[in-house]
Amino acid sequence: PFLKLLLKKMSAKLGAMMARKPYWSSAQGAEIPFEVNAFRKYCLLNGFDDIGLTLRQADKIRAFEAERLATKPWLAHTMPA
Repeated sequence: PFLKLLLKKMSAKLGAMMARKPYWSSAQGAEIPFEVNAFRKYCLLNGFDDIGLTLRQADKIRAFEAERLATKPWLAHTMPA
């Protein structure tokens, strides 16, 4: 519960920050704007890393693996360690 609430608050704060043009603040106080790719912005706002993006396709991956093993059963065998 606490972690979920913390993540929700952090996500809201990140969303507000990303709504305006992000910038980097130098030690001298200069604000240097930078761009964030639209896809990366989507990932940041939704908490997706590479694994999270892949796991969104878990049903398709399971279906692919089931079909692959049904049509090529020899691929189910693994090499001894």
